[in-house]
Amino acid sequence: IDSENLTLTLFNQDKKVVNTKRFSAGERQILAVSILWAISKSVDHSLPIIIDTPLARLDSEHRSSLIFDYFPEASDQVILLSTDEEITSTHSKELESLTSHQFMVEANEKTGTSGFRVGYF
Repeated sequence: IDSENLTLTLFNQDKKVVNTKRFSAGERQILAVSILWAISKSVDHSLPIIIDTPLARLDSEHRSSLIFDYFPEASDQVILLSTDEEITSTHSKELESLTSHQFMVEANEKTGTSGFRVGYF
C-alpha cells in the first residue's frame, strides 16, 4: 500500500505486478476480506465487522475457509448479512457453534417495513 496515495499494488510469486482489474468477483471479495483481516490484526483494539453477502461469490473451499478461519478470528463482534441461498444448511449448522445469535430479517410488503425473528431461514 502506497502511504502517499493509499493505492494497493499486488505482486505475484515472481514479483510481477498483478492486474487486480481482471479479478473475478470472488477474487475481489477475498482481497477485500484479506485487507480487513490485516487491518484488524494491526490495530490495538477490536473493531466490529459487518459483511453483506459474505459467501455469495465464493467456491466451497473459500466459503469453508472464511467460516472456520476468518469469521471466528475477525473480531469480537462479526455481523453477517446473508441471503437464503448463500449459506447452505450444512454451513448454517457449522456456524451455530460460532455464533451467539441468529436473526432473520423479514419484509412486510403491506406496511413497507421490516422486522426480525430469532433463527435462520
